[in-house]
Amino acid sequence: MEREKASALPSPASKAAKTYFANLCSLLGHAINLELPKPEFQVYIPRPASISSFNDSTLESVLDLLRFPEDDLEGYEHRYGGKLLTFTSEVAATNVAKQFPVDVVVGKKTHCFHTAPPGHLFRSPSSSDGTATPILQRQPALVRAESGSCTDSPDPL
Repeated sequence: MEREKASALPSPASKAAKTYFANLCSLLGHAINLELPKPEFQVYIPRPASISSFNDSTLESVLDLLRFPEDDLEGYEHRYGGKLLTFTSEVAATNVAKQFPVDVVVGKKTHCFHTAPPGHLFRSPSSSDGTATPILQRQPALVRAESGSCTDSPDPL
């Protein structure tokens, strides 16, 4: 009996299923109006040069060191090797940004995490075809001071 029911369903790769989901997405796209978050509600945490990958567990370690209500964090996304955090208000984003730089121990090594402008703000005024193109700006290097905390230092290059 179960086998008959399962075989009656169309394959997800079939043309009928693809058409159905395309129509469903189109209807939902017109019914739900999604707005992009304002840049003031976002905090970008770039990957430090001292760490090879900035994964979700490392982000959890960074967030554990910060003091803010969990309800204020709306979500995050991967952007330019770092993490772009989106908050429910500008005040919440500002309060979190003020707590940086922070030291986080990953494995046996301590890494210094700081904030930078969100990745979508890295835009040139215009390109030859009139569209904005992303550019990367170099941030001042953050190195470990004698006291063991993150401090700004001039970039040696």
